This record gives sequence, C-alpha cells and structure tokens, in this order.
Amino acid sequence: MTTGPPEEHLLVLVVAHTHWDREWYRTAARFRPRLVALIDELLQGVAGSPFLLDGQAVVLEDYLEWRPECAADLSRALRAGGLEAGPWYVLADELIPSGEGLVRNLLAGRRVLSALRAAPPPVLY
Repeated sequence: MTTGPPEEHLLVLVVAHTHWDREWYRTAARFRPRLVALIDELLQGVAGSPFLLDGQAVVLEDYLEWRPECAADLSRALRAGGLEAGPWYVLADELIPSGEGLVRNLLAGRRVLSALRAAPPPVLY
C-alpha cells in the first residue's frame, strides 16, 4: 500500500463583478447606456447571485440620473446584498491625491450609499 500526500480541497470563490470606467476609450455619454442596461438587468434578478458594481458609488448616481424611478428598487437590492457598490465615490488612485483626498473620497461614497439607506461594503481596494 502506498501513501501519498493528504487529499487537499481547494476553495474557490468567484465574485461576479464589473470594473467600471466612466470614461476610457469612449466618453461617459457613450458608456452610460451600457451601465443603465447592466443595472436594469441586475435589478430584474438576471444575475441570480450577488453582484459587485465595482468599488465606487458614483455609478449609482449615474444610474439614477437616467432611472430616478428605480431608486427604491436600487436601495432594496443594495440593502438585501444582491448588489454591492462603494465604498469609494470614484475609484481611488493612491498615486495622485493626498491622504485627505482619499478620506474625502471615502466619505463621499458613504454619503451616496447612505442616501440609498445602504451600508458600504466591509472592505475596500
């Protein structure tokens, strides 16, 4: 009888998410319809599992500019854990701003989430 290494189990966690650039190779105006379509689908439960809308809360404001009538649904999804956004207002670039700028960015993101009666995620990146 031969013995080998003990059987190992690998735990893999998959986080359904998006990395959202408000502007990149297209303008914000060109990207906005894609954001609205994505969040519309998520609110309809198409994803079927929790979804991370990046680490920024500004996407929530962008969405609500086009779909203000969906504020209650968005709030409900955030509070229930079906959607997660923030805690930053916009994605942080630690190479550019001061420490105070980073703190203000976090505080602004928390205000957006608070306005939707949602809590910021327990982690940031």
